[in-house]
Amino acid sequence: MWRISSDTGGTFTDCYAIAPDGSEIRCKVLSTGTLRARLDECVSARIWRVSGLPPLSAGFLRGFA
Repeated sequence: MWRISSDTGGTFTDCYAIAPDGSEIRCKVLSTGTLRARLDECVSARIWRVSGLPPLSAGFLRGFA
């Protein structure tokens, strides 16, 4: 199970997560309320290749619209 926490400030949000294997992940993102990435290629009607994100587990973005 992932354990995720965040602290949202005026400009940046600090994020901290503990992965199921116990590894720790930290990042700082802009506090805009949006996920910033670039859509590179449409693989099929509902599958896109994206860039600009840190490494994510398979299926992590499933359900995002």
